[in-house]
Amino acid sequence: IERIRVLTGGGSSFTFFNNDNEAEVTGAEFEVRYSLGNFSDFLQNLYIGGNYTYIDATVERSTLETDILPASASRERQLFNQPENIMNAFVNYRNEGLGLDATLSANQVGQQLSGVTSAGDIFIDPHLTLNFIVSWKVTENFSVKFSAKNLLDPKKERSYDTFGAITDPNEIGDAGGIADESTDFDIRDSYRSGRSFGVSASYSF
Repeated sequence: IERIRVLTGGGSSFTFFNNDNEAEVTGAEFEVRYSLGNFSDFLQNLYIGGNYTYIDATVERSTLETDILPASASRERQLFNQPENIMNAFVNYRNEGLGLDATLSANQVGQQLSGVTSAGDIFIDPHLTLNFIVSWKVTENFSVKFSAKNLLDPKKERSYDTFGAITDPNEIGDAGGIADESTDFDIRDSYRSGRSFGVSASYSF
């Protein structure tokens, strides 16, 4: 399902449609988890790990898109909302004797296509997210949990891929000009999602 901005009588609006073209998706994922207890008994409750995912997902542009885009736009683009890479890393402390389990994790998602407009493709730029979760099994039946998400609260930027059609000193990429496909980015807007905190308790019978 794709998302583009089209002109209407009252201005412009985003619309969703099913792209009838075929897409190609290939990728690979690597994951590792390691116990630091292999170094020392003092670290036997500590674990580190992470994973990396690479995704090559492209689709031919529909007629609806090519009708509104400049001639310099490429005939193919990445799939809507599909990042090229995803990276995760974590540090975990687990002590079954105390009933404690705490994890600090970091996540970075690569650039994602958010929409298509006549001004260019809109991308959500990569950003890093840091989360912390700890749970404590107080008794056999009762446990509590605390979570803190998006601790860094990074600024998330959305950019236009202008297909080399801008000459802006603030553009991201090279200055190849109109013939330079998919390298010039002009920042559209930015926002912050905010931090979130949660506490919960559960009891099993």
